[in-house]
Amino acid sequence: MEGLKIRSLAVGGLLILGGLALQAMPKANLSSKDEKFMEDKAPMTVGKFRFEATPENPRQSYKVDESTYDILKPFGVVGRIYTDGQTAFDVMLISGNDKNSFHDNRVCFQAQAYTITGQEIEPVETERGTIPVTFLTLQHAQRGKLSAAMFYKGPGDAWFSLPQPLTWAMFKEQLKLGRDLDSTFYRIIPVMGEPDRAELKQFIREYVVSAQKSSDGFF
Repeated sequence: MEGLKIRSLAVGGLLILGGLALQAMPKANLSSKDEKFMEDKAPMTVGKFRFEATPENPRQSYKVDESTYDILKPFGVVGRIYTDGQTAFDVMLISGNDKNSFHDNRVCFQAQAYTITGQEIEPVETERGTIPVTFLTLQHAQRGKLSAAMFYKGPGDAWFSLPQPLTWAMFKEQLKLGRDLDSTFYRIIPVMGEPDRAELKQFIREYVVSAQKSSDGFF
């Protein structure tokens, strides 16, 4: 019994020391990027699709509700609609360097009155490698039933389909005192025409290539 007590005290002491060590560790040198940076770097065209600006903001198609900023605390959110005149895709980018900015992928959907009713993960082959994409079934009061896609780009240019593995990768990068914590959530919803899964995948392929070129690899 005495030996057990000693071992417990030793383990407790080690945990305390470990906690103090983590607190004493210098923080990673995070980037100072902001929403203006994102607006400047997001692609203006994606293949045959062109970005539709608004008179209020020539860099965005719409502005998300303030609750999205309050809940996720990203360093920027950019919403753009790309159209070829017959089909249109709504692309939202949410970027941040804090894992808490990516804890709940439902926020951006709820902010625009979408309800997620189903999801499945499927790989999409692109010029930048294989991207695991979560394809969603959505319900909207005015638009009815819709399909959508979401994925994440994290440290080391790694791609993720869900937030949990992304936030774990960010945590490991932070423990290594790495600087590459900037990550981005991509959400794509067809908002005009009736593109099928194959057409949505093709838009994703074209988008990630266009975004890589326009942002010098950030997106």
